[in-house]
Amino acid sequence: MERWKLLGKNHEDFTVYLDKKTISYPAAYVVKSWTAAVRGNKKKLDQYEVSCLKNNFRVVKDDSVLPSSSKQWQLIFPESTPELIYNAVCPKKRRLKYPSQVKNTPKPEVVDTDNAKKWKLLGENHEDFTVYIDKMRISYPAAYVVKLWTAAVRGNKKKLDQYEIGCLENNFRVANADSDKPSPAGSNKWKGISPESTPELIYNAVCPKKRRSGQKIASR
Repeated sequence: MERWKLLGKNHEDFTVYLDKKTISYPAAYVVKSWTAAVRGNKKKLDQYEVSCLKNNFRVVKDDSVLPSSSKQWQLIFPESTPELIYNAVCPKKRRLKYPSQVKNTPKPEVVDTDNAKKWKLLGENHEDFTVYIDKMRISYPAAYVVKLWTAAVRGNKKKLDQYEIGCLENNFRVANADSDKPSPAGSNKWKGISPESTPELIYNAVCPKKRRSGQKIASR
């Protein structure tokens, strides 16, 4: 039996392998194992713990000296090495049916939309802003409700807003708006998604097709 199992590529374009010989189970449905990540001449060895029931992970050991905060349990995010491990080793019957319920994620401190590892391009909205989502700050406060930060860029103007998107109800609300002015009353209430809007771009990017509302988005 070959020791290393190919898992695929992660968001940093590293090819990730799982060391089948070092797999252990420190707790119920918690998997611990070493991985090797290869990109060109660069190779990294990391040891992860992945929780199948809670859809989260932590770094146990790696090739660098990590701050203690980096070794705390964190939500698994798309296309990451922990997600590749989760999909490979977690029994389907014991996987969380929807991602972990995380209360909130902090506002991004630095917005570099050229960083494809962090920011995903969605397209242009009806105001001609180019919209990006922060892949590293996605949370799930309820079943099929996605909460994330966006950056909207038009010329020299840039806005940071946090949205919640209801995949089942085809609606949204603004959780945090990039404004020095106080939010008007009712501005953070749930609303229907309109075409070519930023919420529609998010909805099309993050909501599973099987869990989207059957209702069509109304014409503007």
